[in-house]
Amino acid sequence: DTTVEEQVLLCDGCDAKVHFKCAGITEVPEGDWFCTTCVSTREGEGEGASPPQAPVPTNVYRALLASLGRDNPREDFEPIYNGIVRLLNNVHESTNVYLPGSVMTIECHQEVLVLLWKLLEENDAFMPYILKHCDVSELIVPISYFMFEARRDPAKVGLVHICTFILLKLSGERNFCVQLNRVFSATTRPQDLPLFTGTHTDLLVIVLHKMVVNGSDKLSPLYNCFLTIICNVSPYCKSLSLVSSVKLVNLFELFTSHRFLYAAEGNHVYVALLLEIFNNVVQYQYAGNPHLVYSIVRRKAIFENLSSLTLPAAVQAAEAQRKLQDRKGQATAAAPTQIIGTTDKTTTLAPGD
Repeated sequence: DTTVEEQVLLCDGCDAKVHFKCAGITEVPEGDWFCTTCVSTREGEGEGASPPQAPVPTNVYRALLASLGRDNPREDFEPIYNGIVRLLNNVHESTNVYLPGSVMTIECHQEVLVLLWKLLEENDAFMPYILKHCDVSELIVPISYFMFEARRDPAKVGLVHICTFILLKLSGERNFCVQLNRVFSATTRPQDLPLFTGTHTDLLVIVLHKMVVNGSDKLSPLYNCFLTIICNVSPYCKSLSLVSSVKLVNLFELFTSHRFLYAAEGNHVYVALLLEIFNNVVQYQYAGNPHLVYSIVRRKAIFENLSSLTLPAAVQAAEAQRKLQDRKGQATAAAPTQIIGTTDKTTTLAPGD
């Protein structure tokens, strides 16, 4: 039992509650009704403007990263980049010393990689600056080291992902690809890495080859990214070493084999990427890459078999491969596991050991 003056009217623009008495009306108006705030806003922005919206919350961290370098890029980006490079290189430099423990190792290299990734993503001026004024090849050695050391550790799959995304982001820039032609002269490298004399492009190719042939099965979703990185830098490879050239052809042989090509319906994409890599090098850098050309000629049978591949033959080979995998799976499940026990330890031998 309220009076007319005590009844409440809702604004059609912002849902504000206004008493009839305060609004100066005695009955519900026809059509839309707006409060004084919405009316003043509509008059200031135009008759067709929409009512004011609630402010969108701002991520302070991303906003601060995006604001760096607006006034003086050199003063902001130079110390940041040099600090990131020094911290990332500390990890492999501290583990490859003659006196163990003589160099302190930082434990925050993953956080530093995330910071580098966020700077590349959020700040539009950071990547153009470092590509023009800094030696970005200094990032290749630590990133390659992290990927190589973590390739078989399932707990470090996230580390491999962030390194891959950074390389994928940088490889899309021409200046980065050109700087990879600088001679690789690092004295500290992983022990399992093949010895070679060449450029940072060779280092990248050799490490990514290891990620495919000797990495964890959990890295298979990244194969497309690995080959895309090589494909992006391939038009600018002035001179590939013999080791990296052989590794590329070995990858092509692996991805065109029946065991891999017919294992999944999307595996042909890897073959297309490798063919594009070879085409880019031959088309744009033919004179400086005799090792790759020689490797392709020596393994010409692989390319001839692929060119003569027909659909019926591919279907037949895929069916044979599927049956072979089924037989292997049944044999593994049916074979008993032999246990050899001693007083000191117990060793489990798989069938055939």
